[in-house]
Amino acid sequence: MKITALIKQSLKSISSNKVRSSLTILGIVIGIAAVISLVGLGKGLQSNVQNSISSLGTTDITIQSQDPERQTSQREPGGGMPGGGGGMRGGFSFGGGNTASITIDEYVFIKNHDDITLASPSESTQVAVTKSEDSDMASQYQLYGVDTDYFELNDLEITDGAMLTQAQIDNGDKVVLIGKDAAEELFTDESAVGKTILFDETEYTIVGVVGQKESEDEQSGQPGGMRGGPGGIGRVTSSFVTGYKTLLAQTDGEKLSSVSARATNEDVVEKVASAIEAKLFENRDVTDADKADVAVTTSEDLLSTVSSVATSFTSTLTGIAAISLLVGGIGIMNIMLVTVTERTREIGLRRALGAKSQHIVYQFLLEALLLTLIGGLVGVGIGVVFGSNVTSLVSTSFGGGMGAGGQSTQVVIDLSTILLAVGISMGIGILFGLFPALKAAKLDPVEALRYE
Repeated sequence: MKITALIKQSLKSISSNKVRSSLTILGIVIGIAAVISLVGLGKGLQSNVQNSISSLGTTDITIQSQDPERQTSQREPGGGMPGGGGGMRGGFSFGGGNTASITIDEYVFIKNHDDITLASPSESTQVAVTKSEDSDMASQYQLYGVDTDYFELNDLEITDGAMLTQAQIDNGDKVVLIGKDAAEELFTDESAVGKTILFDETEYTIVGVVGQKESEDEQSGQPGGMRGGPGGIGRVTSSFVTGYKTLLAQTDGEKLSSVSARATNEDVVEKVASAIEAKLFENRDVTDADKADVAVTTSEDLLSTVSSVATSFTSTLTGIAAISLLVGGIGIMNIMLVTVTERTREIGLRRALGAKSQHIVYQFLLEALLLTLIGGLVGVGIGVVFGSNVTSLVSTSFGGGMGAGGQSTQVVIDLSTILLAVGISMGIGILFGLFPALKAAKLDPVEALRYE
């Protein structure tokens, strides 16, 4: 029997029971639409987070203190730890830690590395701020301790007064920059430059006002990147900034909790990160990253980890959606079994007229395949339409979207996702239609003709 004749016959059989066929197809439609929209949402979230991490800079390196007993993630190095014969090259914690384990000498080593162009610690503490000794009310502000490179690393600039000098930082002078927002809060109608201010009863002189540079993203009306040290740029402009040695003296500290650095170019990032990590591990006499109280990470490490997590997230969503496809497939099998029973005499007549077993198999298998293919195509259409509106739905429900930095998450529905969904629907048709088709082919022609 020709394939065209089989298709016409199958379509005729499907159209003769429109309501039943529609209800059978509905399960596939819902499943495919769910797969399309949820996979698209997962890919959109992954793309959004990857773009945000990429905005950190492909040449940036972070050296972070950590508690070896409470690491939240680890990375696999590109070429292994130098001298370590491969294996893990450091863990990293997204949340950071309260420990401080990086010595001043280690920071100097990092800063003076040949392939490092910028480097700065990023320490912070909360202080009680008063404008004079006579004030009976103190405000709580964050005080950051940094080096001169910190401002270029984080796209900050001086909007009034002067920048901290290297000599002031090295000498631990009690001078401070005030964030632009903090200056407006504390010195509404006057310049803050030259004023004295007390941090926990220790007097500091304000030498400048620090604000954020206007990025290309902001000029085009888009949110900026994720930089800005602890808590982001917004917190820095609402706080105070002094030299890191001054802050250590203020807090009676001797070590640093984190250092940010920038390599000369992308080609040397991994090499520099490995060299820094090897030096830190050597100083601590450790070879196992699990036992180290410091970790070195790059944007590539974060991207790799986020991609892995996002892939797992997307797979979970797909698995959930696949449950409805399974239910739809069972519905297909059920209806095809009913159809075989209803058409028993027809099957017997076809066999009596010379139809072979494989022809019967092809006929019923094709009907199941057409049912799932129609359902798959309709489901793809609904999934694409629904997926394109998920962004606005999420933004309305969660007040600004799920993207990093307040950016909306765009659902990504590509050709591969659509082809995958259609392929799955056809696979379900073959899988769940095979048993009814084989059952029909095994019917005895004589018994089938006598069936009432």
